[in-house]
Order: sequence, then structure tokens, then C-alpha cells
Amino acid sequence: MHTPDFYRHFAQYVHTEMLLTMRCVSKDYRDVVERVITASFSSKRLIVHSGKSITLSLSNSKPRMERLENVTDIIFLLNCTKIGDYAFQHAVNLIVVNIPEGVTHISKNSFWGCSKLKSVTFPKSLKNIGAYAFNNCTRLSEVDLRGTGVEVIENEAFYYCEELKSMKIPDSLVEVGRFVFLRCFKLVPEGVDTKDNEAVLEHLRSQQEGGGREGDGA
Repeated sequence: MHTPDFYRHFAQYVHTEMLLTMRCVSKDYRDVVERVITASFSSKRLIVHSGKSITLSLSNSKPRMERLENVTDIIFLLNCTKIGDYAFQHAVNLIVVNIPEGVTHISKNSFWGCSKLKSVTFPKSLKNIGAYAFNNCTRLSEVDLRGTGVEVIENEAFYYCEELKSMKIPDSLVEVGRFVFLRCFKLVPEGVDTKDNEAVLEHLRSQQEGGGREGDGA
């Protein structure tokens, strides 16, 4: 049985990625490595480990929220299957995100207010985009979900994505929540009611079938 002194000593010689792994698999390490994990947020690269979920626990304190504002790059480790609630909310300097294969859910508010986010790559495994997930991502310009298995897009998931010009949707999509496309000024033409999901989806599908000639910003 290792002592707390051993854990503290050991933590000095281990990379942050390994500390995150240790934190998940051994509660004995949690208190010891917590300070080291928190310190990793001071850099511009955020390394995230999770076997099942990235949760609010990564960003629920004011200091961590402040550090998230500095993050420009996210590295996902191991078998992440869910991006948890509020995981990267207010990461205002995040520009590009590559969500890894295996992730099935992007939960509520996970990228809310990432105002510089321009590009997101979605995995084939994706099934659900939660409420407010990309709300107020005001520089997001394109969303391509055709290669995914997305079935549900929840309330206001893309609300106020004012630079969004193109959204490709898969045949698997069966449920769209309220106000998903509200204030997406460049995505939906004036003649289409953004509160009418059926009308918006019909427009988006017509753009896919027509090669996006109309309303593509050309």
C-alpha cells in the first residue's frame, strides 16, 4: 500500500496525460494529482482522458473556466464515448476541433460560446448532438454530418451560429428540437421560417441535392 508521500513524489515525474489516466482508475491518486491536472489548463493545449465521458468536473470551477479561455487545442486520449455537459464551454480561443471516432454523444452546452470555433470534424459514431451544444459559436461556417449516424439534434444546438453557411445532414436524422437553426442568418434564407424544422430541413436537403449552388456565399 503506497503512502500519500509516495503519490506526491511519484506525481512529479509523470506526464499530465498519465496523471489523468491515474485519476480515472485510482481514487488514491485523485487528491494528489488534482493540482497538477489543474495546472495543465494554464497552457494552450488541453489533454483530455476519459474512458466514458468528459464531464463538467473538468470545468466547474472559476479558475478552470478562466484557464479554458486560453485553450486553443484539445487532444483526446483513449476511448472517449461522450463529451459531457459544459465540457469546453467558453473556450473562446478554440478554433478547430477533431472529435474522435467512438464518441456517440456531444452533450448539452459542451461547446457553448466557443466564439472563434471555425471547424469541427465529426466521427461516424456520432448519434446525438445535445441542447445548446454549439450555441453562440458565431464563427462556425460549415457543418458536415453526412458521414455520421446522427439521429437527434436537440434544442438550440446551433442557435446564433451567424456565420454558418452550410450544413449537410445525414439520412439517419429523425428528430430536431426547438430553435436549432434560429438566428443562423446565412444558412436559412428569408423565405424559410427558422422555427419550422421541416421547412429548414427541406431547404438543407435541397441544397445537398443541388450541390449547394444557392446560398453558398458565392
